[in-house]
Amino acid sequence: MFLSKNWFKTRKRLAKGCERLKGFRCGLFFKLGVLLAEGYGLLILEDLDTMGFIERGGARSRKLQLYDASLSGLRGCLEWVFGKRGKTGFGGASL
Repeated sequence: MFLSKNWFKTRKRLAKGCERLKGFRCGLFFKLGVLLAEGYGLLILEDLDTMGFIERGGARSRKLQLYDASLSGLRGCLEWVFGKRGKTGFGGASL
């Protein structure tokens, strides 16, 4: 199977863009965590059943938006920042 150079260039450009977006998102999550940790002493998070939402379905674009929401990444960053600053964080039960 022959794949053109343009195809490889496009894939590489797309991968770089995704990496930049991932880094930007991670930076925003940490900055948000710092602001919340400075303002509040306790963090309570409710765990959303996003996989259930995705499996139950609906439109394809909604599924992709839920995959892209990266709620677990936000939760992990917030819990880490709160733990690093000596604050407490609780994860709630799944909805």
